Amino acid sequence: MWKARLLAANTITSAREAQEREKALFSGPSSATQVAGLLNRESCIWSKEIREDAARTFPELPSFTEEHEQSFCRVLNAYCFLNPQVGYVQGMGFIVGVLLLASGRSEQEALFVFVRLMEDCGLKGLYSDDKPLLEQYVQMFDQLMEELLPELKNHFDNEGVQSSEYIKQWFLSLFVYCLPLETVLLIWDSVMCNGLHHIVLAAIALLGSVKEVLLAKQHEEILQFFKSMKRGEDELTAAEVGRCIAHKIGRLSKMQSVQRMLGAEAVAENVSQRSTACQTVELGDENVQRKSEAGAKNPSAVVRSPSSKERRVRFSFDANTDKNGKNIEEGSGISISWYQQ
Repeated sequence: MWKARLLAANTITSAREAQEREKALFSGPSSATQVAGLLNRESCIWSKEIREDAARTFPELPSFTEEHEQSFCRVLNAYCFLNPQVGYVQGMGFIVGVLLLASGRSEQEALFVFVRLMEDCGLKGLYSDDKPLLEQYVQMFDQLMEELLPELKNHFDNEGVQSSEYIKQWFLSLFVYCLPLETVLLIWDSVMCNGLHHIVLAAIALLGSVKEVLLAKQHEEILQFFKSMKRGEDELTAAEVGRCIAHKIGRLSKMQSVQRMLGAEAVAENVSQRSTACQTVELGDENVQRKSEAGAKNPSAVVRSPSSKERRVRFSFDANTDKNGKNIEEGSGISISWYQQ
């Protein structure tokens, strides 16, 4: 289902470019050879860091075996060759780790979904040098928290808790860093089907669900609570938490003020038929009502699709070469292009 929904829900580039890359790497006549060559490459720049992170990404999961760690290294090294401008950044490993678990350790499928997330869905904006998308999402989160969770926002301000102390780790790992895997999978369903910007709504929904607990805690206790969320939940409880958060994400996404702030183009069919007097969303034990405004609170925070004037980037390489650059097979080079800001 993720593979079927991913591009349609999240694409910010030309679908033709994604199809061109997919054919070259994953569905064309020589795709198996190309991917095999990529997965056997090792980046001299990032391989050491990738190898170190392989053992410490999922130490609590017995199902993430030594074989998974080896696949983890191969997939991330392959991406480094595909996009050396981004390379490897901590946080990516959590994404690849979950994709390997979800795919039954299929390296080709994990690489396929990861590349599509990074290149077509904008995920690389969280990891590139200036991290433009990460900063944008943090700003959106702060604004939504002020609007939808004002009591909690004031409490955090009084305790000196800055969003940068926790939210960047949540976003960079798509919540894998802070939540049980069973909860994460249900949040990812929302992201895969509705768009990457739903991670901002997931953060608001998560805080709203534990608001009363957080209001009773001080600075260090709040941060410690965030660190403890990944532990102590059995699978059934964690899945129920995930369903609760997913439900709240759905309710948040129907708010017109939220849609404008996030720049979401996909709206629920019945939203346009509703009165614009107010929208209501359940957060924790209370209902928060907010009047719909004529425009976005901060127009600069709107997520916009890239313009048609973006530079088209093309790369080509021979996937089937050894570490010294010698060809293993003839005619195995590929050339792929897509738009990049």
